Amino acid sequence: MSIIDCQTLAQWQDQGKAFTLIDVLPKEYFVQSHLPGAVNACVYEVDFAQQIAKLVTDKEATIVVYGPSEASLASMTAAEKLIELGYQSVFDFRQGLAGCTELGRPVERTGVAHEVISRASQQLCLDTERSRIQWVGRNLGNCHEGSLRCKSGTVSIQAGQLASATVVIDMTSIVCGDLQDPKFNRILIDHLNSDDFFDVVRFPEAMIELTAAMPIADAPAGMPSHRLDGMLTLKNKTHPVQVEAVIGETAPGSWAAQGDLSFDRTQWGVNYGSGKLYLKLGKHLVNDLILLQFAIYADD
Repeated sequence: MSIIDCQTLAQWQDQGKAFTLIDVLPKEYFVQSHLPGAVNACVYEVDFAQQIAKLVTDKEATIVVYGPSEASLASMTAAEKLIELGYQSVFDFRQGLAGCTELGRPVERTGVAHEVISRASQQLCLDTERSRIQWVGRNLGNCHEGSLRCKSGTVSIQAGQLASATVVIDMTSIVCGDLQDPKFNRILIDHLNSDDFFDVVRFPEAMIELTAAMPIADAPAGMPSHRLDGMLTLKNKTHPVQVEAVIGETAPGSWAAQGDLSFDRTQWGVNYGSGKLYLKLGKHLVNDLILLQFAIYADD
């Protein structure tokens, strides 16, 4: 694999050199903007090798791959994959589309890319079918995990940013996903439903109310983008919580949030097996921290 720059690529194009120029980004970015004469094979797709085989059948043919810019590993990854596939003349145009644009080289557009459009103000309803909450509880020797259903909720968008949200959790929906024996599974669920833990007969709902969402500066895609402040109401007790989450608009009128919320259950009166409140618990010791992993979806 060799790395070429924008000037070399331009010379090859001006001289009519025979090579296949491949844009390795997803199709929606390719149609928005790409280099003249380029074809598309997305390096992020699992069938990347099959895509390449259809575009270039001769393993000795010259191939130039490029991505968005030097800040991305897309073209380097694509070039490495091509070499592993047996292609013998592979060039990585590492500067990518951004490099050519900076030098005033032309680009092409073959379609209209989907663009996420943020409206100034939106009131959204929680998608209870898609939204999900996973819970994890531990002690030193064991770990149990399961899920809870979202009962209802609303999300408010102001000036294209998440402003507030409310999620009502159905505590009667708690299930355990790791105990395969029906008898022991039922024992654990009954224990969690009892007044030792969540007392769901008296308190069938819990609620999370988001009060503030602050963007995290320079957060890369795929990492938490916002710091959320809110209030968790559980067993009729309300205390503040904070969590970092990935938040964004997935399509016009549709928003999603994903994150992990870890909280000390004893603040909400869930005291069973707490080493802070009981002595000599032995095998009955239970970690005070509970983890909720949430994926929340809302639409207009």
